[in-house]
Formats: sequence, C-alpha cells, structure tokens
Amino acid sequence: AQPAPDAIVGDWWTEGKEGRIRFVRSADGTYTGVIASGSEVATDINNKDPALRKRRLLGAAIIWHLRPDDGEYVDGYVYNPRNGETYRIKAELTGKATLKIRGYLGISLFGQSQTWTRVE
Repeated sequence: AQPAPDAIVGDWWTEGKEGRIRFVRSADGTYTGVIASGSEVATDINNKDPALRKRRLLGAAIIWHLRPDDGEYVDGYVYNPRNGETYRIKAELTGKATLKIRGYLGISLFGQSQTWTRVE
C-alpha cells in the first residue's frame, strides 16, 4: 500500500541530524521543504544572487515543487546553501519514519542520496 501524499508533511532530521526540514503542502498541491532549525544568524552567503546573500536561512524554502507520483515525490528542486547550487530532487518514504532523498543533476543516476528521519 502506498502512503498518502501528505505522509511527507512534518519535520525531518537530515542525515547526521545536521538540520531539520519542515515539509508543507503548497497551494498548488506540491510540497515545499523549509529550514526549521539551525543557526538563527546563518545567512545565505553562497547565493549566486548578491541581493540574497544577507537573507536568513532559518525559514528559507530550500526544497520546492515536489509532487506526489505513484508512491514517490518527483520533479522537485533543492537549493544547497553550502555551495549556492540548485539541483533536481526526488524523495520516497521508505518506512513510517524514514525518507530517502536523492539530489541530482540531469538524471538521477548522477546524484547523491540521504536518508532522513522523522522528528518525534
């Protein structure tokens, strides 16, 4: 049985618990991931747009346009504040409290995966 599309909604620890991402459902039915914890003073210093380099990362949407499709979440984008780059992203719930995230360039073969855990 496939999880309900809203099963991704809520807070997730990134791999290694480096940060916490909160997934919310957007008005268009896609899902957005917002930085929910981290340094209050961290700013987006690596952004390619100089006008955004002073914005706070806490509360910033770094994942957007994930849409549910046959048990997965596909066609999304992820912004990496460490290098200022944006990648494609897909995700899949692999358990009640585990989410496999894959960021990639072009095709998902050329990418990197992480397993995130739901915040209790």
